Amino acid sequence: MKRILIAAAVVIGALLLAGAFGYTGPEDLLKVLRNASPVYLLIFLLTSALTFLIFAFRWQFILRCQSERIPFRKIFSYKLMGYAVSYFTPAARIGGEPVRAYMLKRHGIRMSKGISSVLVDKMMEFVVEFGAGIIFLLVAALFFTIPNQLKTAIIIAIPLGLGLLALSYYAIRRKWKPISAFLRLAGKIFRIRWLHWAREKAIRVEQNFLFFFAFRKRETMKIAGINLFVWGLRFFEYKVALLSFGYDASMPQLFAAMLVMAVASIIPIPASLGVAEAGQISLFSAFGAGPQIGLILALLLRARDVLISLTGMYLLSHEGVGFFEAFRNRNSEKNGYQYHKGKMIHYYKR
Repeated sequence: MKRILIAAAVVIGALLLAGAFGYTGPEDLLKVLRNASPVYLLIFLLTSALTFLIFAFRWQFILRCQSERIPFRKIFSYKLMGYAVSYFTPAARIGGEPVRAYMLKRHGIRMSKGISSVLVDKMMEFVVEFGAGIIFLLVAALFFTIPNQLKTAIIIAIPLGLGLLALSYYAIRRKWKPISAFLRLAGKIFRIRWLHWAREKAIRVEQNFLFFFAFRKRETMKIAGINLFVWGLRFFEYKVALLSFGYDASMPQLFAAMLVMAVASIIPIPASLGVAEAGQISLFSAFGAGPQIGLILALLLRARDVLISLTGMYLLSHEGVGFFEAFRNRNSEKNGYQYHKGKMIHYYKR
């Protein structure tokens, strides 16, 4: 059933992509491509590389706060591996996190501690991006000329967003453990032994996660600063990408384009196939820029992501882990065993 659903999602994405090309027209698309600026494209690639390096540094910093020192070269390669698995899973921004934690086990780091470092990394990224997005929406509603319907939607969305951030902060302060609580309830209902094992693992992960935010406040603020810098760098990245094809986008347009990619990445279609292209075409058509600008932006971002993912897949194979093996066994630690090169072997915990 899972394979059928994934295949159906791929077919839907392919149809959306074909529709995007059909709607835009090849002549307009080729005209934009002929006028592309190699200088701006190079700057775009360098900015994307810098962004990814900062992501790897942020994760290494979190691990150092947990008293774990891993060489940056390894951290960077593990980040690429996780990105590769995430990109080809049905939701493009999740899926590779257990792979990153699994690779840390080669350095003697327990799976629960590795997963907690990844969760801190993702949590900080989400909170800062979400908070910065709320602030930008507020500024756009107050100082930019936007349609009244969009302004009304922003006014409704801002209190909801602030409420979600406040709930997240309250949950961390109160040391809530929702994952283990859910698994405990499911274990009582279904009486499956695997759920009790998963709850024990979840408790360790949540303890490490809550410990970080409780006793690493100064480091948390530093990570927030890193994320804010990355968020600003992404604006520059999108700006340069559009300048590569002769379009000078405004700040609201850049934010809207980033928002479209964020929404597309959580839709359950592998690699957001067709969804990102259709979303950007609709967006830039509404801006009056022409659908070809939206399509070329989505294709440029996709080409970059595919290049990063192929690099991650190569590194996975170089480490002796096949891509499909990593995809199938993203959470392979169970009952004192782990997968290595397709075989289950016993290991001794620290």
